Amino acid sequence: MNELAQYVKQVLKDDPLFLETIDDSIEKRVAYHVKRLRKALKLTQADLAEKMGVKQPFVARIESGKNNISIRKLAELAQVLGVDPMDLVRPIYTLGHPDTVVRLIVNRRFRIMAVNPGGVRYFGRPQLELVHTLLSHESPFRRAAEQVFQTGEPAVATPVEGMTIEARPIRNGRGQVIGAELTYVR
Repeated sequence: MNELAQYVKQVLKDDPLFLETIDDSIEKRVAYHVKRLRKALKLTQADLAEKMGVKQPFVARIESGKNNISIRKLAELAQVLGVDPMDLVRPIYTLGHPDTVVRLIVNRRFRIMAVNPGGVRYFGRPQLELVHTLLSHESPFRRAAEQVFQTGEPAVATPVEGMTIEARPIRNGRGQVIGAELTYVR
């Protein structure tokens, strides 16, 4: 499996904007944010557990959303992760509900590798029909991806009145840009 396919597989599993439904309970919010922040800090569950002075299964239960933790432990967890405790209970959909946010992942050939429910609604075509199709030359999403592929840097494109597309490069282990993540909040 190539690196972009592995990235897509992980995003489809972890990014709430690619899920049809999600439980936005407090336990699931804490679970989502703890896992996201832990991975961003490149910590394993065991590393986080050690920093908190608990065992790894405790962290695993938190990340599964199956553990009610005390306010004291929540504050301790936030401190270890370097965030305010309120950041751990914020709604999961920070950009908006998946139906109102278009998110695409494309490869360097402008082929759609993943599309969220908002993208399906935006394009008006079934997900299975969209995946592996090419973005048209006129597409504002393609123009945003072109900027990322040319510069290797994140870009914000405003190709159509009132439409702002954020484009972020996806890099492989050698630092080469292998794809782009495109987001448009309607």
